[in-house]
Amino acid sequence: MMEWRTDQMNPSVFAPCVATVGFFDGVHKGHQYLMKQVRNVASRLGLPSMVITFANHPRKVTDAGYCPRLLTTFDEKSRLLAATGVDYGCVLTFTPAMASLTAEAFMHEYLQERFHVKALVMGYDHRFGSDRKGVEACRGYGEQYGIQVYAADEYRNGSQCHVSSSTARQAVMAGDMKGAYRLLGHPYGLEAVVVDGQHLGRTIGFPTANLELTGTDKLLPCDGVYAVWMWIDGQRYAGMANLGQRPTVNDSEKKTLEIHLLDFHQNIYGQKVQVEFMEYVRAEQKFEGLDALTRALEQDREQVRQILFEKKQV
Repeated sequence: MMEWRTDQMNPSVFAPCVATVGFFDGVHKGHQYLMKQVRNVASRLGLPSMVITFANHPRKVTDAGYCPRLLTTFDEKSRLLAATGVDYGCVLTFTPAMASLTAEAFMHEYLQERFHVKALVMGYDHRFGSDRKGVEACRGYGEQYGIQVYAADEYRNGSQCHVSSSTARQAVMAGDMKGAYRLLGHPYGLEAVVVDGQHLGRTIGFPTANLELTGTDKLLPCDGVYAVWMWIDGQRYAGMANLGQRPTVNDSEKKTLEIHLLDFHQNIYGQKVQVEFMEYVRAEQKFEGLDALTRALEQDREQVRQILFEKKQV
């Protein structure tokens, strides 16, 4: 299990290690391949491996008007990074002072002095520091500070398009959940608390779990109906989700996420749940009354059953 540390800890707790640095939003297949290379270098040098990441998005510090739409919250990112098998994680809070550091100053102050990094594995296109230096410049700095700098290979998977957090975000925003899965290597999901709703779904035979969506920079898929899996207390349940404004029964512009769980009858108000978006079913639309809405939901439910239980999902 990965052990997490912070830069507030005494440098004496950090043993010599092999590290990589980045924000790693989504922990997609490219990130996972980078972590594999970090582990390989660490194994070859006989040192533990460490990933250094940030609790907040660096651009929110350098650009006050920036509003990120993140693939992962910090808790989600932490779990996904831990699953890569790296030994240690170190989380930094990005500050204006840190933003002012050049790549050389960051390598000296943080990597050498605080974290005792002996080898740094950099993404092939990664640049950091206020002067945005890449691998070749950092190799020169590393020679001064006793840090070997390696350029990681780019992740390749046949003819698949370039894998990045940006391409994954584009897939999610388009509702292409299968495409997002192929880029991320895991279902796109979110965590939220189940809150009390208007109970209209119950009156037409489709009770729903209403999820709280406020207070996060998390990216949401485009509005529509989705086949989803919901995790509750470690158990997975099939469901169909409606993300949007509920135009048939709602006169508010507030975005909501409602999930009707198939063959599920428990009270889960107040519980934190995880939702995995598996496939887009249809666009959200306004129906002429509850009868038409009910017929559409019945068709949606059967399609969701087919997607989740009968079709190959990815």
